[in-house]
Amino acid sequence: AGDVVYVYDLPAGTAYTVVEAEHDYYTVGSSSNETGVLTKQVVTPVAFTNTPKTDGNLTIVKRVVHPFDTDPAGLTNKSFPIQVTLTAEDGTAYADAVTDNEGNTYTPVNGVITVTLKNGESVTLVDLPDGTDYFVDESAEQMPAGFSLDRTSTNLTGTIQTDATAVATVVN
Repeated sequence: AGDVVYVYDLPAGTAYTVVEAEHDYYTVGSSSNETGVLTKQVVTPVAFTNTPKTDGNLTIVKRVVHPFDTDPAGLTNKSFPIQVTLTAEDGTAYADAVTDNEGNTYTPVNGVITVTLKNGESVTLVDLPDGTDYFVDESAEQMPAGFSLDRTSTNLTGTIQTDATAVATVVN
């Protein structure tokens, strides 16, 4: 932050291009004067403005599909406990508190947290570290009677990426 580099004794008329390499902890943002031609006895400042990378997010979406493609009475109000298993990048069970987009905090037990969603609802777990693996599942024992997990649900496993939101859709 705030680093300055001077390059001396370049002849006037020399064309230049300055490129800043990507970094694990920030994104190279805007720049000014990164290309040009040097003029005699003129200092040409080149500036880059970087943005810190944020951790990633995981959005879990709940969808219930009825065989007749309708929403029978009571279906909307059924709650489904969904287990999210988080594994730190080093392979250990994720142990840090997890916060969602509404400010709720979950404490993992052996890397597992449980969120409860109804049909059409979603929750986003925010600020998960890059490289954290996730597995989203529903326990048959905790599911409302008469429902089962559709194994064609999407993105139930994956890895959190910096500055991205993974979306897992859980279908019954």
